[in-house]
Amino acid sequence: MKNRRSKFLPAALLVLQTAGLGALELTKADFPGNAPGSPAAPSASSGTVALASGPQKVKTAGSLKADFTFSGVLVVKNMAFEKNAVVMPVTAYKDRTYTDIKLLSKGFYMKIQACFARGECASRTGAAAPVIKVEEVKLLKSRTRVANAEVSFDGELKVTFGVMKNRSGELWVVYPGNFEVADAAFKSAIAKAVKEAYAKASITAQQQKK
Repeated sequence: MKNRRSKFLPAALLVLQTAGLGALELTKADFPGNAPGSPAAPSASSGTVALASGPQKVKTAGSLKADFTFSGVLVVKNMAFEKNAVVMPVTAYKDRTYTDIKLLSKGFYMKIQACFARGECASRTGAAAPVIKVEEVKLLKSRTRVANAEVSFDGELKVTFGVMKNRSGELWVVYPGNFEVADAAFKSAIAKAVKEAYAKASITAQQQKK
């Protein structure tokens, strides 16, 4: 994993009393914050929020991007803020794009939206490691990428990982391009959970064929 030199925002950060992935850190050093022309913070009565499917190709005057660190270990890069909406990064492959990093709760979305609008974010030290749950394993027909595994963290962030297999049968887990794990032990825990879930899904598929 490449080392990144990121400066935290110098502004005093608001502490939110929330669990799990509520610990956020905005890591974009040149984020414009509350400079003239920055989008207004969303109101508490903004109503239902529709999650965008991917970033717009044409950047508008109000378009911003930043990297977020969740709970000190999960890093989502290139999250965008366009027209007062949070836009998750996508993975481009050939002529298709895939939204493989998703926000699962409206409350969590609103916190990130507010971070973008204010130019500062809620942060909490000593946050517990997120709870890993493999939500689904989709077996693929490819000989190399044998499955996709959808993994949730604290039920608020979902990431699609690829399960790869070489000719000797060795498995490894690949990440979306805009997602990193900043802790080796937690990275190993994700790989272990994904591989175990893949093994169970493979056994179930074989039993169903009989």
